[in-house]
Amino acid sequence: MAHIMEELTTAEAALVASVTVRDVNRLYDEKMLPEELLLSSFIRENHDRYVRPWACAIIAFYFRTAEKLTTSERLKAISATAPRVSDVFLSPHHGEYSHDWLVFSDAPLKIDLAPAVCDVKERLLRLFNAKKMVVCDPEILSGTPVIAGTRVPVYDVAASVEKGIEISGILDAYPSLSPEQVELAAFYAKAVPPRGRPKKHALPKGAKIVADRRIPRRSSAK
Repeated sequence: MAHIMEELTTAEAALVASVTVRDVNRLYDEKMLPEELLLSSFIRENHDRYVRPWACAIIAFYFRTAEKLTTSERLKAISATAPRVSDVFLSPHHGEYSHDWLVFSDAPLKIDLAPAVCDVKERLLRLFNAKKMVVCDPEILSGTPVIAGTRVPVYDVAASVEKGIEISGILDAYPSLSPEQVELAAFYAKAVPPRGRPKKHALPKGAKIVADRRIPRRSSAK
């Protein structure tokens, strides 16, 4: 999986690391991590910025422990364990490592990065499955992203989840879907936000525009 997903957009990285896109960009723009780590974890292509999947674990750890550890303590742990974190994601035997492989010790400090790594790996797998589930075919709804094997637009399903509609209600509307597909659709929409301007809402049935004359704003009194 790590070799298939060799780079993530900042939106994808933020979702996988459970932080905001602003947080991801701040790390790079404000040089909050050691320079050599930034160079190895971030990729610049033209005006776009991408993140290595393994770096999401570092990002997650950095922000999750902000209230418990000082910046110095976090950076020490990151600098010492970053090569191991990378190996966990990139090595063919990434599942075979001892319990203390991701533990940083500097008496009396002892920090375990394994929880952040495990969580990121799980969310990375969800992202991989979500992206694999969505297809864009010019022959299906003019290329609108749909859930594979259906004609159901993925962003329509995600919008229903966002509105708080129960999964059972969404399945009633889209009986061809499974609960897992509904959850993955919502996950996909957060990782890959729809492009373009929001759709304009149609007028309620029976309503009509009676005047389109704009009234100029009254200037404030001098």
